[in-house]
Amino acid sequence: MNNVRYNNIRGTSSSEVAVNLMCSKENPCQNVEIGDINMVYNGGNEGRATSPCSNVEAILRGNHNPTTCT
Repeated sequence: MNNVRYNNIRGTSSSEVAVNLMCSKENPCQNVEIGDINMVYNGGNEGRATSPCSNVEAILRGNHNPTTCT
């Protein structure tokens, strides 16, 4: 995945993993722009949403809830 934009995404997630960007070491994702994300976890426990990334060259813009690529 290269040259992709994820912008202005809003909503709820029933899973603690709201956004999951996983790319391989052999083919890392490059030039992935992520901006203005607001995903709220509304699952059954007191957890918070997460947004992990692996092998992603991310360009982060704007606000991120949850924090993206941590």
